[in-house]
Amino acid sequence: LFYTFPLGSLLILGIMAALFLFYMWRNKAIQKDLNTLRDLHNEFHKYLRDFLHGVKELKTNQPRNQSIYNGFLKKNRDTTQLLDLNTLRKYMVNEITGDYSWYLVLFIVLFMFPWLFDFPNEKSTTFVMVIFFLMGPVSSIIGLISDTTRIKIAFERIEEFQTDTRDVDLAEPTVTDEVIPQFDVIEFQDVCYEHRDEQHNAKFKVGPLNLRITNGEVVFITGGNGSGKSTFMYLLVGLYKPISGKIFLNGLDVTNDLDQLSHYVTPVFTDHHLFSENYDMIDHSMANKELYGLIKLTKLQNVVKSENGELFDQNLSRGQRKRMSLVYALLEKKPIMVLDEWAAEQDPYFKNYFYEVLIPFFKKSGKTIVAITHDNKFFEWGERHIEFEFGAIKRDEQAALAES
Repeated sequence: LFYTFPLGSLLILGIMAALFLFYMWRNKAIQKDLNTLRDLHNEFHKYLRDFLHGVKELKTNQPRNQSIYNGFLKKNRDTTQLLDLNTLRKYMVNEITGDYSWYLVLFIVLFMFPWLFDFPNEKSTTFVMVIFFLMGPVSSIIGLISDTTRIKIAFERIEEFQTDTRDVDLAEPTVTDEVIPQFDVIEFQDVCYEHRDEQHNAKFKVGPLNLRITNGEVVFITGGNGSGKSTFMYLLVGLYKPISGKIFLNGLDVTNDLDQLSHYVTPVFTDHHLFSENYDMIDHSMANKELYGLIKLTKLQNVVKSENGELFDQNLSRGQRKRMSLVYALLEKKPIMVLDEWAAEQDPYFKNYFYEVLIPFFKKSGKTIVAITHDNKFFEWGERHIEFEFGAIKRDEQAALAES
């Protein structure tokens, strides 16, 4: 083309360069949207993992349940859908611009050049033939830009991951003015539950259970594997619905409205899930004296860290994660706390500390404690011992709480 008509060749190159710069400018905006989409997808999978692994903690806390759905999962999907649609629209406009820009070039060669210059048909034919030849490879190169953009974003995320993986005085717990539910008694009357196999045949039955747990009690639950103590715990926190019998809360029948239990009971399961997002909207800054007082109480002040008031780093041992779960459970301020073999993964020092210091502290704070435990030597720190065997209550004994 330069041999045939240098000036026209420069004009064609200028037009193509301008169109290419326009394409790249549009692509830069798309790249920004793709980065945002990647962030939204990452956040969604994080929320989804929290939902799947923390389903028990969600079902026993209705505000948190609504928060993760409306404030995080649904909001994330709505935003992603809208942004994805806009990004696809921008891509389509870019592709159409790239495809039809060749027709603009051909129009200039066939109609503008003869009008502006001494441009005979022989030269027009040469230009048209070469432009047709260029259309294929140049379009292929432009088409690679979208793939290159995605690859660039992926490499940026890998670099971020590699960078991330390189190398205060605390107040005592205080009592707040927040209103908490008044709890008097929870009662099981002939409550039964059945575990069934895939053919709906009964495999194991628990009950009938008859017992009362009153405000301020410290109850230790024991029993061997398959004795029914875990099933009782799930009935108590409202995750299992009885097949027969009734559950009364403060004298009201809540058997068909087990969500009521979630307003009174905070469970800390043996496989308790620490959420990766602040669904409870807790202030993690040093201004939250109650939070940091509880952290000091559970000996985590040198372990957990928060940057700029954000969620604590969750790189903790299993025992430390259970302690952190206990802190969050206490912040819920519900009158009943159910602890599922909570001390099983604590070191010997903290196991003693749990029974000899924390249990009396909870009792003094007005909590009702129901703890599943196998630590026989610490039974003196409970007021009541309920033993399960073969799905029934074998023993229900009262004991004096040890002095701290």
